Amino acid sequence: GEDPRYYSKLKRCFDHTYHPRRNPFNKVDGWFSRPRSNPRRRGPRQARRTSVFCYGSNDPAQIEERLGGASQPEYYCAWLDGYKRVFRGWSRNWQCGVASLKKARSGRTYGFVATVTQEELRQLDRFEGVNSQQPRSRRGSYRREKVNVTDEAGDLQSVWVYVSNSNEFNRPSRTYLKAVARTIRYCWSGSSGSRVTWQDIPIR
Repeated sequence: GEDPRYYSKLKRCFDHTYHPRRNPFNKVDGWFSRPRSNPRRRGPRQARRTSVFCYGSNDPAQIEERLGGASQPEYYCAWLDGYKRVFRGWSRNWQCGVASLKKARSGRTYGFVATVTQEELRQLDRFEGVNSQQPRSRRGSYRREKVNVTDEAGDLQSVWVYVSNSNEFNRPSRTYLKAVARTIRYCWSGSSGSRVTWQDIPIR
């Protein structure tokens, strides 16, 4: 999981009141701290929306840039148990290895969930090299899989997540690690309220 030296437990939630008995921290996996701000829930709810767990370079700014200015995604903080963040494959855009997930019994990966329309999901697929008609196909750069994340209220939510089709480790660049830190920092801070930096990201 994430390195337990850096982060501890939830502090504040943006759509629900935090319940202290649902503390996500434990000695093995408690890398990140609390939602550091109150991410805005934007725009009215629309029919046929779906959700994507973001843990790599897809921070809200990048998502909204890819979807266009008229897009109004909704966000909430979440973490994924049973997986750890790794770096696999090669991105021509970033010129380095990029984030993926690997199953790990004691793993925990922190990020946030973006809720988008079906059409917006197809737009994100194009940037990730995913065939929207066969999202689980291993022929592209990434595939989409269904996982259960835990939201800030301690409830499980079924969401999509992008996973690399490559098993080859390639080291991420400092620039890319800074992008990952921004994604984590959108919701989470250090155990003492410290700012998440690229140096906090385990490279594996």
